[in-house]
Order: sequence, then structure tokens, then C-alpha cells
Amino acid sequence: MTHTTINQPTSNQSERSGSKSPTSQFEAHCRRCNSSAAAGTTLPVRRSVVKKPLHSWNAALIKFLIPVMAVAGIVLAVYYVGTTNVSQEVRPSIEPTRSPMTNTLSGAGIVEAETENVAVGSPVSGVVVSVKCKVGDLVKAGDELFRLDDRQLRADLRAKQAALGVAKAEFARLDAQPRIQQKRVDQAAVEEAASLVAGAKDVLDRTKQLIDKHVAAEMDWVTKQKLYDAAVARLQRAEAQRDLSTEGAWEFDKKVAQATILQAEANMQIVETEIERLCVRALVDGEVLQVNLRPGEFAGAQAGQPLVILGSATHLHVRVNVDEHDIRRGAAEATLKRRPEEKFPLRYVRTESHVIPKR
Repeated sequence: MTHTTINQPTSNQSERSGSKSPTSQFEAHCRRCNSSAAAGTTLPVRRSVVKKPLHSWNAALIKFLIPVMAVAGIVLAVYYVGTTNVSQEVRPSIEPTRSPMTNTLSGAGIVEAETENVAVGSPVSGVVVSVKCKVGDLVKAGDELFRLDDRQLRADLRAKQAALGVAKAEFARLDAQPRIQQKRVDQAAVEEAASLVAGAKDVLDRTKQLIDKHVAAEMDWVTKQKLYDAAVARLQRAEAQRDLSTEGAWEFDKKVAQATILQAEANMQIVETEIERLCVRALVDGEVLQVNLRPGEFAGAQAGQPLVILGSATHLHVRVNVDEHDIRRGAAEATLKRRPEEKFPLRYVRTESHVIPKR
């Protein structure tokens, strides 16, 4: 009886065997066993020992070690939080205001001048050339606060002034008529025309006599008659021109010249008004509370852009938004955030009837 044992090589043995693979070794062993069985020989029995791979131990170690470490970390975190979470009293940097009264009505307000804050703006846009006020100055109504660039308007003003001078000169020329020299010229024209009329009359009379003597033709008399009529008309025109010059300028021409003067003056006043608008002045007495512009800056004419804020600082008002039913519930006082110990008694002044929605 033949016993055959197949010893399967391990991975390390197969690697040390050189170029032969486990399959080739198995086939060679089988052939050797078959040949031995045919020869009647008995092969010794060998036990195969299979080694467990190293990576299986690593997997087992990771499988049990990671959960243990996770549980230990959770326990350590809970212990740290429980030992360090100690409540500490935090005092505010600024003590809040505490009212001594049990029932109070509080509201946030703004402090403003008695005359309210007068926001001064610019009626036109331009570059600021000078600022005549600073914060804290006391100004009177009419004092200059700041001025914008007016060079272009100054040039327009000079042009309007020149146009006004031309209109006045034209009216003076009409009012000074007639000129003495013009009278002499008109009188000389009348005398010249009268001389021509006399000459034409003499020629006409001579032609008439020649026609009566049948010496001249009828056509000559007609020609001389037309020349005489033209001389008479020239004399009449010269006399009318002399009378017109003697009377002086026409009254309606003077009225047109006066209207031109008024128009030129109005145009000049428009430019002067525009120049004056570039000089922003205070309209009320008060104190300069804020200045928001500097020389060289561009000042716009947008609404709601206060360039200078004025107000009367002698008496201050506190504007508070409260419900209309809680207005007169008793005495009122104001405190400051950084100085809550100081209290300022307030007196009710007025209620504005401007209705706004609740916020």
C-alpha cells in the first residue's frame, strides 16, 4: 500500500525556490510519486505546517484597539469639560443705567439744539474756494459760512455790464437829438433843393415861350416839366428831413431804448444773484455744530447732504419717540451712557403731530 503526502509550499518557500512556481513543483512531485508507486517503493509521510500571515494580527489589533482609544478619548473630554467649566461673574466695563423708580417709561432719544439742527447746504454745485467758519464759532444771520468758485459767473457779469452800457449809450444818443451839425446839414440840403427847383422852373418857362413861337417841339416842354416836378419833390424831402431832425428822436424809439436798458439790467442782476448764491451765509443766529467740507472739495447740491450744521447751544432739547398715551405720565430725566450717576431733569416742551408708523 502506497501513502502519498502532498506538501504545499508556502509563499516564502516559493519565493526561495527560484524560477519554479508552486504549480510546477506540484506536478514534479506527482510524477515522482507515480514513478515510486510503480516501482513498489514507499515514501515517508510528511506533515505540512501552514504559518498564519502577519496582516491578520494587525487587523485584529486595529479592530479592538481603535474603539478602546475612542472610548478613552470621550471619557477624557468629558472629564476636562466637567472640571474646567466653572461659571465666573463678568462685570460690564460701563455700569448700565438703573432707575430708582419701580414703574418707568424709557426711550432712546437724540440731543439737539433748541432751534433744532439747521442743516446748511449749497443751492448749486461747485468747488469750495474758502470756508469762513469752524466748529464752535458763534455766527449771526448774514455771516458768510463758505464760498464756491465764481470765476465763470464773474466773466458773464462783465459781458452783461458791457451790454448795459451799450443800451444806455443808445438811449443817450436818441435823447441828445437833434445835433447842431445835423441841423446845418439839413438846412443846406433844403437850400440846394430850392435852387434846383428855381433852375428847373426857369428852364420850363423858357421852353414854354419857345413852343409858343413854334421854335421848340411839344416833347421838350414835357421833359422840362418832369425835371421841374422832380426838383420840387427833392425840395419837399429836404424840408421834411430838416423838420424831422429839428423835432429830435421819436418818442417810441426812446421807449424801445429804455426797455433795452431794463432788459440789460435784469440780465446783469441775474448773474449777480447767481454769484451771491455761491456765497452761502447763515440765515439764523447760532453756533456752528459741524463742518463737513474743506477748501478744494466739490460741494454737491443733493438734498439731505448737510455741509454745515447750525444750532443754538444755550438750551438743548431731547427728542424721544414714545407712544402718545404715555406722554404726560410724570417727571422725566435724562442720563448719559458713560455717566449714569449724573441726571438731567427734563421739561415737556411740545409734541409733533407728524404721524409715523410704529417700528
